[in-house]
Amino acid sequence: MKKNKPTATRYVARSTDGQMKYRGIALRRRDTPFLIKNFQKALLTELQSYGSQQAIQQDYSRFTAILNEYLVKVRERKFAIEDFIFRRHVSKSAKEYETNSVAKIILEILAEDKKELIGGERIEYIAVDIRSKSAHNRYVPFYKYKAIYGIDLEYYCQKLHKAFAEILSPFVESAPLLLS
Repeated sequence: MKKNKPTATRYVARSTDGQMKYRGIALRRRDTPFLIKNFQKALLTELQSYGSQQAIQQDYSRFTAILNEYLVKVRERKFAIEDFIFRRHVSKSAKEYETNSVAKIILEILAEDKKELIGGERIEYIAVDIRSKSAHNRYVPFYKYKAIYGIDLEYYCQKLHKAFAEILSPFVESAPLLLS
């Protein structure tokens, strides 16, 4: 590594032999729900068939069609509940967290059920009402999830928009505008 040269930590690249390489995007993160990972895989598969940035820009509607397809399927609940699970490793116990982070909320719910986790263990949860005034109503540990809780569909749609912009914004300037 050269001195004073930053290292790219987020990128999508295609080698001359056509292989895709990506780093730092949602698809690579362990805590990303399968819904988002599969969406980004679909975008990358489509991207692989393009030879230039200009071609991507000219056929941008193909990418927005993939986004819209996923948005419709989310709103119509066409995905398995397992596709919505966030999986994270916690770094400490609930008492050690100072803010109401997702990890703290889930760990407190687990503690109410006499399930104590320590740093390094994994939690699985679903976002059910991200805007709830009560922090404990925002997420549900997956083992406790029941259909009556519902899913915060708009939250997952926002995640799709963000995942879309993460892949397409380097190629098309208007990609992030979809977030508004």
